[in-house]
Amino acid sequence: MATQYDIQLAVHLISSHFGNLVAKVCDCLLRKGTLTLANIIRFTELPSQQVKSCILVLIQHNYVQAYAMQQEVGFGEAPRVITQYTVLFYNILHRLRFAKFLAIVSEELDKECEEILEGLLQHGRLTPEQILDRAKSNQSGVQDSLRESFIKLVRVRFVERCPAPEPFLAPQSKEETHARKRGAKSAKKLNLHAGRQTQFQLWKVTKDTLWGHVLNEMYHSALNLSLRVAYELEQEQEIIQLPREKRVGALGSRFERLRKVRILLESSLMKLDDAIMVYNDF
Repeated sequence: MATQYDIQLAVHLISSHFGNLVAKVCDCLLRKGTLTLANIIRFTELPSQQVKSCILVLIQHNYVQAYAMQQEVGFGEAPRVITQYTVLFYNILHRLRFAKFLAIVSEELDKECEEILEGLLQHGRLTPEQILDRAKSNQSGVQDSLRESFIKLVRVRFVERCPAPEPFLAPQSKEETHARKRGAKSAKKLNLHAGRQTQFQLWKVTKDTLWGHVLNEMYHSALNLSLRVAYELEQEQEIIQLPREKRVGALGSRFERLRKVRILLESSLMKLDDAIMVYNDF
């Protein structure tokens, strides 16, 4: 179940990297759930072409999955196939973990594998040809080496083939629907019989609800840290853009302060994200 702060964190991550329009479409899908293109346009009140472009960006970076499904129309009419879009929330959170992913690949494999992974993290989806084209040289030796590194990543399952652009979800049969309803009814209440006379019900803590509250607060903290990093960088843009030789005196002190604050905030965010991954049984 989506909560207040995990949605805000995801939207902030999308906005920081892809802009407000893409973030608005993402926010709509996070809050409304799976939608058709027409409904996304209706809820966001954005022009059709802008919505399509935003969805393409989100699909390219594996944050939205499109799928086709059969929809019943009316009596005597043939069913039609519609396309729906669903947001992949945890894929968005992975933007916080790019540095970790690169460090793991660099340590366990090699530098070329790290470079290939970095390209995929930056661009979302690439063909093998596009991956090889990112090499700085077109010499055959380099290309062969990159192919070997790509195969290494596939073998250890650090990269995988993208799903079909619009997989088709077949509708459930009537038998499957009735079986699911019967199963839901039979699981509503647990009665235990002790001897012949006593009937009692057992109760337990709803851990999922408590888990959700704790996780929501963790997302809230991650959001606050991300916003503070963005604020500090925005406030000190003038200092950041100065050449190193001009960062002297008071300007040098301001830059050093920013460096320390950024290290503190980003390391705190990284540790908090470690906790979120453990809490989510990553």
